[in-house]
Parts: sequence; C-alpha cells; structure tokens
Amino acid sequence: VTRADCLARGGTWLNRNSHFDNLAASLITLLQISTGEGWVETMVHMASSRGVDLQPRKLARMSATVPLVIFVILSNFFIANLTVGVLVDQYRTTIAQIDSLENLDDEDKLWVKMQKHVFFNGAAVNRIALDAAEAGENWPLSRSQLRRCMETRAFDYSVRLVIVANATFLCLDHPTMNQEWSLALDVGSILCVCVFTIEAIVKL
Repeated sequence: VTRADCLARGGTWLNRNSHFDNLAASLITLLQISTGEGWVETMVHMASSRGVDLQPRKLARMSATVPLVIFVILSNFFIANLTVGVLVDQYRTTIAQIDSLENLDDEDKLWVKMQKHVFFNGAAVNRIALDAAEAGENWPLSRSQLRRCMETRAFDYSVRLVIVANATFLCLDHPTMNQEWSLALDVGSILCVCVFTIEAIVKL
C-alpha cells in the first residue's frame, strides 16, 4: 500500500511523531534520542519502514537501525565525558578555593588549615587506613584484600564485560519481544545492577 492508494480511498496519510522526513524533524528526533527517551520505539519504526510513501511492514529493513544504534552509543559517550569534565572542573575549582587563603580572616584560615591537615596529610590518611585494616582483621576477607582484588586486571576486564552485557540487554529490549525474552533480559539487567552495586559498596 502506498500513499497514493491511501489518499485515493479517502484515507489520511500520517507520520510518526519522531521521523526523519525533513531537517527540522530529524534534528528534533536526534535530540530526543540523545536524551535516552523513546529511542527503542524509533528504532522499531525505522526497522519497519520500507521507503518513501510506502506503508510500513514489521521489521522489513533491519539494516536501517545500524546508524541509530551508533548514534545512541556515541551520544551516551559524549554525555558521560561531559559529566566527568564538569566534575573534574568543579574539583579543581574547589581545590583552588581551599588553597587560596588571602581573602579569609584568621578563624577561616585556621579552619581551612585544619581541613588540609586532616584530608591532605599522608600520615593521617595512613593512620585511618591502618585503623580500618585492624578493625577488619576479624573478618574472613578484609577491606584491603577486597580492594586489592578489585584493582587486578582480571576484575577490571570482568566489570567491562558486565558493562557490555548490560548495554547489550538495553539494546535488545523492544516492545514487540515475547514474554520469555523480556523475562530473560530483566533477569540479566538485575544481575548487572547487583554487580555494579556490590562494586560501588566495596569501593566506598
């Protein structure tokens, strides 16, 4: 069925809310996808498209989704790098504010010096670590041993593999999947979240 057939029979030819028929709509669609909202539905619509003024057919052109998946990956990396850059810049600004004591009065200078003594003194930090290690001697696996285990190359590769698996689960999720696949992806996502949570708790 084409657009001409639809109009000839008195129908109305409508587009999806997110489409790439013109430059303005394409930019709005890409902006929406970059936020992580609605990109799965857009990918399904792209996979069902057959051409200009042709009625969609379910999963008729899967190759059309490849550029969208690449754009989602690159946009997520860009947002992650932007977030990290903002955090690093704020950290450097905070350090610079702590180091500048010219515009502070005597009480504020004393307070800043005490903070620097506690947080930037190697002996104090080592003492805190030693106390924590002594407190964990009664446990089968101390915090320092867990940290050394997490700093190994094998653990780093394992976490990267879990990240790739989690991203794969997110990419495979779509509205037309059956119940068995949906349950399997939910279980896999929950396992990935558990691994990330355990890693974060140990690193704290």
